[in-house]
Amino acid sequence: MKQLNTKLLTLGFVLTGGLLAAQSLTPFWSEQFTNNIPAGWTNADASNQNVIWKWCADNASGCSPVFSGEAPFAATSAATGYVHVNSDAAGLLAQNHVSRLTTSAIDCSGKSTVFVKFQSHIGTYTVTPASSGLLRVSTDLNNWTTFTAFPDLLVANEFSGNPYLSILDISSVAANKGTVYLQWQWTGNYEYMWDLDDVELFDQ
Repeated sequence: MKQLNTKLLTLGFVLTGGLLAAQSLTPFWSEQFTNNIPAGWTNADASNQNVIWKWCADNASGCSPVFSGEAPFAATSAATGYVHVNSDAAGLLAQNHVSRLTTSAIDCSGKSTVFVKFQSHIGTYTVTPASSGLLRVSTDLNNWTTFTAFPDLLVANEFSGNPYLSILDISSVAANKGTVYLQWQWTGNYEYMWDLDDVELFDQ
């Protein structure tokens, strides 16, 4: 049976490239998953084992798992929809799943700086969140730059805070680009889950 070894604080912060008081700013792009995964996004398991991201209409109906000691996903708008990967339900696999959720093209032209902010709740068993739960950014869907969404979660068999707030400076890839893709990639094998919601882009 899986046993939880470490509990983290309720809220974690990822700050890259300086402070961002995103709570008080207006995003130029956002997604709250109110009406399913948006049309035009791609959703795949690169290992071809069909461990993919799925949509939940709310956080109260039991759509995604709630493990012992944890609470339902507590992102700001989780009550009106969010997405998740249920790694636990897939069981022990022949090889790691590589679950990828990729946006359609986002216009970041005229934005000299670009920060992405999103809320998560991740639980792992065999891998560390820092190495397995990643944000990747591209302008052509071929070349990807990887950003660490959970840099302080360095131990396997633990849950993040609920929600865990990631704020990443992706300007090196996205600034002033007319076509930008975001991709959440989770590599694991019989982990717990990764819940995701309230994705926002800011230009300051």
